[in-house]
Amino acid sequence: MQVNLKRIKNYKLGNNILVWTLGLVAFFFMIFLFEMDEKQQGNYHNLRNAYTKLDEDNYTEASKGFTEYLSAHNSSVYWWLVERINDESYSREAVFRALQKCNNEIEEGK
Repeated sequence: MQVNLKRIKNYKLGNNILVWTLGLVAFFFMIFLFEMDEKQQGNYHNLRNAYTKLDEDNYTEASKGFTEYLSAHNSSVYWWLVERINDESYSREAVFRALQKCNNEIEEGK
C-alpha cells in the first residue's frame, strides 16, 4: 500500500510541475505577443500619420513615414498576412504607391 501512495504523490507532483511550467510558458508568450502588438500598433499609427501628411500635402514628412513603414517589414509572410487581414491601404503596394507619389511631388517642387 505504501508504494502506491508514493506513486500517487509523485504523479501529483509531476502534474503540478507540468501545469506550472505550461502556465509560465503561456504567461511569457502572452507578454511577448503584447510587446509585438504594441510595436505593430505603433507602426500602423505612423502609417496613418503618413497618410494624413500626404493629404495635407506635406510630402517630405509623409515620405519619411512611408519609408519607415516599408523598411520595418521585410518578410513576405508579414505582407501576405497584412493583405488578408487589413484593408488595402496597409498593403505593400499601396504604401509604395503613396511613397512614389510623395517622391514625385517632392521632385516637382524642386
